[in-house]
Amino acid sequence: MKFVQKIILTLAVVAASVSYGAAVKLPKPVGKVGPELLLFCGGRPWIASNCTHFFASAGFKVTAVGPTILNGLGGAPLRKHLHESSAKEPPKKDGITPAFEQLDRFKIVFFNSIPQKNQRKIFTPERVEKLKKFVADGGGLVINRDAPFDLLGELSPVVAVGEKFQEINGAVVKRVVGGRYSFLPEKWDVFSPYAPVKLAEKAEVIAVINGKTPYVAVKNFGKGKVAFYNDYWRMNGDEFHMKKSVIEEEITLCGLARWLGINTTDNKGIGIVPLT
Repeated sequence: MKFVQKIILTLAVVAASVSYGAAVKLPKPVGKVGPELLLFCGGRPWIASNCTHFFASAGFKVTAVGPTILNGLGGAPLRKHLHESSAKEPPKKDGITPAFEQLDRFKIVFFNSIPQKNQRKIFTPERVEKLKKFVADGGGLVINRDAPFDLLGELSPVVAVGEKFQEINGAVVKRVVGGRYSFLPEKWDVFSPYAPVKLAEKAEVIAVINGKTPYVAVKNFGKGKVAFYNDYWRMNGDEFHMKKSVIEEEITLCGLARWLGINTTDNKGIGIVPLT
């Protein structure tokens, strides 16, 4: 496999450079009912909080491994006020390890707003194997534009065809024709740079950017499913982020997560048929 040497070198560097904080207990779930969703979310702390409560209000029971317990891999400062440049960042806390030890608790695992270089540190070979077992046993996995597709290997619905994100330039996402994936909007504007990717073997695209680049792609793996979305999700209250496109994006990701939580042989409710 042509990526083997690159992967080995990358993992060697990662192993030598990552320092681990103290393992912590996972937070209590938010939401009382619904499919259990494990959310790995970086960025500023409020981003994970907003994403957690959004999914909970949409009918999920959410356990969040947010930036404060991402072992320093959230990709953004944790101090309360960014202008306090002299303030020390809080100690690292490792919620990643206990989360991976409890994957069988969950129906869906969702990764969001974690830079690719940091996701490469999260997806060690041991954790990738645990994810493979989780999905093969019937779980749903959602990865985004920043996922290290080469490290995920056969789990990934897409393959990278370049390293530099593509600029928006008026790009539009369109759902594939037909009612099979009617939980997605028909079309919406792209407003974040997106990864240059193509479909992996045995995967299926269900929404495309400018008729070419996968925006949402899915893949069966054992009894479960893996989904890719070519974006990162963030909830802000400013005017730009309240655009209609954001609402459509939230509908897309919420629908996608809920779809992953439904058995592939159950066609009731939203018109899903098994992938081939």
